[in-house]
Amino acid sequence: ASLVNLVKNSDDNDGIMKMIAAGGFKDITRISSSSPVMWQQICMTNGNNISKLLQTYIHSLTDFLEKLKEKNDVFFYDTFNGARIYRDSFLDVSSGPIKKSYSFKVDIDDKAGALAQIATLLANHGISIQNIGISHNREAEDGVLRIEFSEEQAMNQGRDILEGCGYTVHLKK
Repeated sequence: ASLVNLVKNSDDNDGIMKMIAAGGFKDITRISSSSPVMWQQICMTNGNNISKLLQTYIHSLTDFLEKLKEKNDVFFYDTFNGARIYRDSFLDVSSGPIKKSYSFKVDIDDKAGALAQIATLLANHGISIQNIGISHNREAEDGVLRIEFSEEQAMNQGRDILEGCGYTVHLKK
């Protein structure tokens, strides 16, 4: 919410900041669209824990600012690389309350019917899709489709079918 308000307060009358905010910005700020009452209650009942983490976060942002002023390229590489590695490990968690994810990504043309074609192809082979999402990359015209299945066997069959039909499939290792 604080990040969304920062962008809102930095925006001009034409809404340039809102227009250039990429999909990633919407992803990291999605809780701002949820219940303000719920988040108010979370903040009021977990104030001590949130305060401790905020202090640590403020310190890390201050450090980030200083390294930016110093133009410390090694710091930024290490920071972004470490964050990437840690973030990528989230989907690999298979114990506890988080179930293992069986998914892959497929390169998809940005044209009418492309999504339906893939979904129909899988459905015609009796493969059920548990979840699906598409993301666009500003550097490419086309998108990437993330398809999630309820079991590993369905994921592997889906991959084989799509690759057999000429699609490029990216399996997370």
